[in-house]
Amino acid sequence: LAAGLVALASNWSGNTQQALPQSLYKPGSWHILGADVQKIDVVIIITALVLSVLLAVFVKYSAFGRALRGVAYDSRSAELLGVNAQMTQAITMFVSGALAGVAAALISAEDLIYNQQLGQEYILKGFAIVILGGVGSVAGTIIGGLVLGFAETIIATYISADWVDVGAFVLILIVLLVRPRGLFGEAQSTRA
Repeated sequence: LAAGLVALASNWSGNTQQALPQSLYKPGSWHILGADVQKIDVVIIITALVLSVLLAVFVKYSAFGRALRGVAYDSRSAELLGVNAQMTQAITMFVSGALAGVAAALISAEDLIYNQQLGQEYILKGFAIVILGGVGSVAGTIIGGLVLGFAETIIATYISADWVDVGAFVLILIVLLVRPRGLFGEAQSTRA
């Protein structure tokens, strides 16, 4: 389905980048703590923080979040307890797609362009962040993303921008060697 949607978007756009209307976003910056910060960057940070907190609270405290955690742990047992595992998985996919759409809209607003392949460079990095933070931990994923972002910035500043991806994945490899479940992943216990 996803490949079909990408192909449809490629046909519609002619497989080229499209410019967003200049009226969509008026560029400007604020002077914060001695640095010029673009307004769109502030919007992105605030949106990411709000959505991350809402997602973490939703997964931790709502009935759906409990069902989701049950399905993630053992879908068969969750179904025996009355949880509709297929519906839970479908809603989870919808929410993750909606969050990806918000991310794409924010990236497009920052660059004032869009195309059907906009998020390709972020997919592998997103997977790496989830592994780094710990699978199943929303807070771990957030902190893993921040750690990876700081590491990339330090590497780009003090070594070379060409080594950013290599350094980031070396960091992930080190974390996984020291702590295979990630920074905040919980140890899995199995019963015999």
